[in-house]
Amino acid sequence: MNAIMGCSNDKGHGMMRRFKLRNRNAENILQLLYVCASLYLLSHSSSFLFILQTTFSPLYLSLLLPLFHNTFFVFLLVNAIILLIYAFSNNNVVRDQTTSSLPVLEETVFAVPEKKSYRRVLSENFERRIVAPSPPPRRSKTISLERTKSQRQLCCVEVEQLSEHEFNRAVEDFIAKHKKMLWEEQTRSSRNEPSC
Repeated sequence: MNAIMGCSNDKGHGMMRRFKLRNRNAENILQLLYVCASLYLLSHSSSFLFILQTTFSPLYLSLLLPLFHNTFFVFLLVNAIILLIYAFSNNNVVRDQTTSSLPVLEETVFAVPEKKSYRRVLSENFERRIVAPSPPPRRSKTISLERTKSQRQLCCVEVEQLSEHEFNRAVEDFIAKHKKMLWEEQTRSSRNEPSC
């Protein structure tokens, strides 16, 4: 029974807070309308007052205009207006905070915490594999030389055992054989070409 009363009491406080908030918003809108109306009336009446001042009081106007041409005076005037607005805005905030504070509740109801149980689930892991088709075999002619391990080792051993002079001579012989083969190919191709 007390729990039900506590809920309705909280609901009542919540409704009162919303009502006060709506009421405060309506008051703020009404104040804004008052300010707009007063500015509208002031703008129309100030033009009339300006005409009266220029016709009846040239001395008054001649004293006021130079003050507004002075930037220091305008700076002080604007700062004074800002300070006044700031001072009056703080008073409204303090008044709203004191009126909107809630009374302390006499009864408190503690909710019984519910035990939450979670089921354990065994998840399966799936692997994603991207299977790409193998590239087609090349159709170009390739000569593959198959050597046994012993032949490879023999070649390597022979190169390692050569001295620097013998190595240079072997390289020069290889280059000479290559040049000779190229020269023979060029002479064969030049014989096969018909002369013009």
